[in-house]
Amino acid sequence: MQPRGLDGAAIFSPLVRRDGLASVAPHALDRGVTILVEALPRGQCDVVLTIEEAAGIVREIDSPAVRTMFDTHNAVDEVEPHAALVEKYLP
Repeated sequence: MQPRGLDGAAIFSPLVRRDGLASVAPHALDRGVTILVEALPRGQCDVVLTIEEAAGIVREIDSPAVRTMFDTHNAVDEVEPHAALVEKYLP
């Protein structure tokens, strides 16, 4: 779980930069592997909570080896209708 005193920006920064997911993206691409960033409900996670956050990480890393997904089971905390989220973030 998230250490006290850190906000989402402090967590995302190392997660997406060269010392995080961005550092493994080229290796995944070379091996034909796709890394999926999935938002989880607050009861299971405190890092990536919305599809908007997951899509932002994917955009920042900008690698075909890093994508997001939408699982309606894990989207219980989303406030927008699921169909609208799919349309908006997973065209």
